[in-house]
Parts: sequence; C-alpha cells; structure tokens
Amino acid sequence: MSTTSKPKAQSDWQAGLSSVDITPAEPIWQAGWGNRTQPSIGVTTRLFAKALALKYQNDPVSILLSSDLMAYSVEFVDEVVATAKKRFGIDRARLILCASHNHSAPVTTNVLPLYYDFNPQQMEVIKRYSDSLHDKFVDAIGRAIEELAPATLEFGNNMAGFAINRRRSRPDGRAWANVVDQDVPVLCVRDLEGKVRGIAFGYACHTTTVNDDTINGDYAGFAQEELEKLYPGAVALFINGCGGDQGPHPRFKTELGRTYGHILATAVDDQIKQRMCLPSTPVNGPLNAAAGSATLRFEKPPTLAEYEAMLPGRSEQYLREVQHQIDLLKAGKPQIKEYPYSMQVWRFGSGQTFVIMSSEVVIDYQIKFKQKYGVDSTWVLAYANEHIAYIPSLRVLEEGGYEGTRGMLECGFPSPFTKDVEQSITRTIEQLWEEAEPK
Repeated sequence: MSTTSKPKAQSDWQAGLSSVDITPAEPIWQAGWGNRTQPSIGVTTRLFAKALALKYQNDPVSILLSSDLMAYSVEFVDEVVATAKKRFGIDRARLILCASHNHSAPVTTNVLPLYYDFNPQQMEVIKRYSDSLHDKFVDAIGRAIEELAPATLEFGNNMAGFAINRRRSRPDGRAWANVVDQDVPVLCVRDLEGKVRGIAFGYACHTTTVNDDTINGDYAGFAQEELEKLYPGAVALFINGCGGDQGPHPRFKTELGRTYGHILATAVDDQIKQRMCLPSTPVNGPLNAAAGSATLRFEKPPTLAEYEAMLPGRSEQYLREVQHQIDLLKAGKPQIKEYPYSMQVWRFGSGQTFVIMSSEVVIDYQIKFKQKYGVDSTWVLAYANEHIAYIPSLRVLEEGGYEGTRGMLECGFPSPFTKDVEQSITRTIEQLWEEAEPK
C-alpha cells in the first residue's frame, strides 16, 4: 500500500524570531508611577526584548521588536536605529521598536526624568541597567535575522474585555466602559509544516494591573508566558495599542494580572485555532514601509509669574515639573514651540496595514485609522519608538484633563498641543499610507 504525505506550504516569506532576557540583576526603581517609595523587592516574571524579522522574496528585512519596558527615550531609539542601520542595513521605516508600557519594569535613563528625585546611588543603578539595553536590543535584532527561514503569515482579530476608558466618568467618579477598542490583533507566523513559530498580538490598554513592587511583565507578560507554553518553541510578542486613556479594571492585584493575561492569551489562542471568531487571512507580500513625522505645535505657555503661582500646596513631583519650566525661563532658554512627532506605516500586498505611532496615544486614533483603512485589516501599534508625551485627540483636548493638559508638564513640555494636533497626525499618516502603497 502506498502512502502520500501532505505537501508543504509554499511561501515567498521568510521569518525569524528571537527572545533576549532583559531582567534587571539588582533591585532598581520601577517606572510609571511617581509615588513609589522604594526600589523593586524581587522578580515575579522575567522581562524580555523580542524581535520578529520579516523578509519577502529579495526585499529588505523588516523588524518588529517589542519589550516589557515602559518606554524608550529619544536618545536610546536613535542609538538602536543607527546601530541597526550600520550593522544590518535596516532602513528606519523598516524598524519598529515597541514597548508594552509596563509599569512594573525598571526606570530607564531619560524617560520621564521629572517623575523622581534620585540620589547618585539610585541613578548609578538605573544607568547600569539602561546602558545594557542597547546591546541586548541589537542582539535580539541580529538573532532574529539569523533565524530567517521560510514561513507563512496570517492575520486576524479577536476580542478581550478588561479595558475601560479611564477618562469617562459617572457623576460618582466611576469610569464608564465606553470609547474603547477591545480588538486583539494577531499575526501568526508558521513554518512550512504548519507549526506556530511566532505570535505577535496586541491590545489597547495600560499595563497597570500589578502594583506589588516586584519586577514583572504585568498582564502582557503573563499572556506572553502562557502563549509560549501553549506553543512550545514559539516566541510571543505583545504590542500595546492606543491605550493612552485606556486602563484595566479592576486592577492593582497580581492575581488580576494573571487573569487578564489568561483572558488575552485565550483570545489569541482562539484566533490561531479559529475558535469562535472570524477566520484569519493569509498575509501576502510585498511589505512596503514608510516613515515620517508630523509637526505638532504647542499652545502659548504660561508666564513666569503664572508658573510660580502653580507652586503652593503641590506634590513633590508636580513641584519638580513646574520648577523645571521656571528654571528654563530664568536661564533664558527658549521654550519649545513645536515637535516632530514620528510615525510609520507598513502595508502588505494582501491589504493588511500597520499604522505605527510613538508615545502614549489615546484610543480615538486607533478607532479612526481602523475605520479609514479597514477595521479587520488594520493594526494600530502605539508606544512605539520614542516616548515624548500623551498624544491627545481633538476630543481629549476639548474635554481637558490629564492626558491632554496636565500630563504635558511631567514630560517636560510647557503647555498642551494646539487643537490641530489630530489633523496634523491624520494628514501625515495619509501621506505615509500613500507612500507605502504596494507596487
């Protein structure tokens, strides 16, 4: 009796994946909240930088890297980008550096430096850790390129339900669970035998479930850990969406971080296995990439007298933020009037679009660009590249509040963005989308 084997899939894609441990080796101050009173007291889960390398036929390599950190400084991103270009020939448009915005990760150099008043010993610990990250990120990129092998790609969307919009409140102060996008985008990478090699997945929500003074990856880390157990040998990468005004609810319990991680991992697993969800679609090449920036302008800042009037009765963190602006004025340094806000677009031959936005972006942009470019074929990746501030929509600016106004001082900016911020960003994304049109 003769037997026939199932023919292998055919693909013009190559994919490579890597995972590099970036867990701190010593107690270190943690990022995200300015009211911390001590450095970390242990490690609940390891932290990682993970990279996915993609290459279509003879086209250049493209890299999607994610980490369990809170954010990256402009200087750090510039250094990694320059090294990746020099060592691997990777164009700026083809390198995405995402952070999960994890508030249980270490503080890193020049990310929200006004949050804390560290002593020299604490600063030295932070510097040691931060200085180690450049080589580890470059190592992750290089390993992923070395692992390039024939692969197939598929993309789909499932849902999870623990994010709420923290800005929308009832009269008693509780949040309404509206103005959200609870989609879970999933990019699945398989070898030609059909085995899952990599999973890039996302959700738009602050990683602020756990607050127990231990190093951990919060819900995103727990989800990655569970997926890598479900798919032995695979690398799972979490990508945060436009979660600037999105928060997990309820929160502040480690067990909730594990629960939300399980919910998210289940949604991803269901999408991969096509259970109770719309089917994923194959991703075909080529992959075209474009990068650029929008000029974001600032409102007229307060005067010296107006800044000084802000000082009485404030917290230590707020005093540092305002005093920073006062010191700049007294030193005669010009106040910033505009900022080049960086963005990218990846477009695939089969119609999928990745819109890549830096910093803490509010959910309106995710909803807007998905409606514009395809609800089920568009992935908006935020917390990418450098962290500068919250990126508010017109809605958020007109409502006022933390994400559009108060939060600017903590980032070292003198005043809110002008109300054409959304228009400027939208126009630039439209230009990049056209530039990245598959030929």
